[in-house]
Amino acid sequence: RKRPGMYIGGTGGPGLMHLVWELVDNAVDEAAAGFAGKIEITLHRDQSVEVADDGRGIPIDRHAKRKVSALEVVLTELHAGGKFGGGAYGASGGLHGVGASVVNALSTKMVAQVDRDGHTHELAFRERVAGHFSGSSFAAGHDLAQVKRISKNKTGTRIRFWPDREIFDDNARIDADEIRQRIVQSCFLVPGVKVRLIDKRTGGGEPFEFVSRGGLADLVDHLSVGDNACEVITLSGISEFTERVPVDGKMLDVDRECTVEVALRWVKGYDPRVESFVNTIPTSQGGTH
Repeated sequence: RKRPGMYIGGTGGPGLMHLVWELVDNAVDEAAAGFAGKIEITLHRDQSVEVADDGRGIPIDRHAKRKVSALEVVLTELHAGGKFGGGAYGASGGLHGVGASVVNALSTKMVAQVDRDGHTHELAFRERVAGHFSGSSFAAGHDLAQVKRISKNKTGTRIRFWPDREIFDDNARIDADEIRQRIVQSCFLVPGVKVRLIDKRTGGGEPFEFVSRGGLADLVDHLSVGDNACEVITLSGISEFTERVPVDGKMLDVDRECTVEVALRWVKGYDPRVESFVNTIPTSQGGTH
């Protein structure tokens, strides 16, 4: 909260949008790893944002060292997610892995629900303090509430947050068009995942939904301008490398696997267009990968 620019790039519109991207990227990571098939983003009239996925659900077990649920650790501590120290993901998109904890830190209120083990488990935060809401009242506490019984096969995560307007500039807004563009891009990079945007602020508008089956080939087709000189050409490869990273406070050598995918097409024109991504995140200024 003292230096938001270090974590979200600033307090203007892009910084506010980055709170949305952190949660969306976490959901996309679940889909890219093969654990989720649907993502839903809801923009509420009270200016809160909700992101839901049908992935495995954030772990709810008690954290051995912190003595609180793993869910609370993920939502309150930097670098506590599964992306760090080898983790569960081959590639992840959250900025530096700071994830949902930064969203929580820059919000006045957050409500997280996890579907696991036959129940919907809930933990809320008011001004970064864990607890539960009952109407307008709030009771601090660390235990998860079981708010509903569900099928044991149902899993997923839903997080809704209310950005702290004292942190952000007066003209900072959640941009639905920008979210739609990001949805289309993410679906091209993670073929098969279905992403839905519901904007309740506009009242009565149809939800936006997108899914891609062809992946990068579909993206190149989407970007192609003018007459095509050939079909889309795709290339891919996998290599391994070793990286030294912190794991539970110790520096360890961790084996990594890097997958590279390329799709290209020649068109009957003179203006080239190159789009590149690392871990589903666009590298807007290019650079070395």
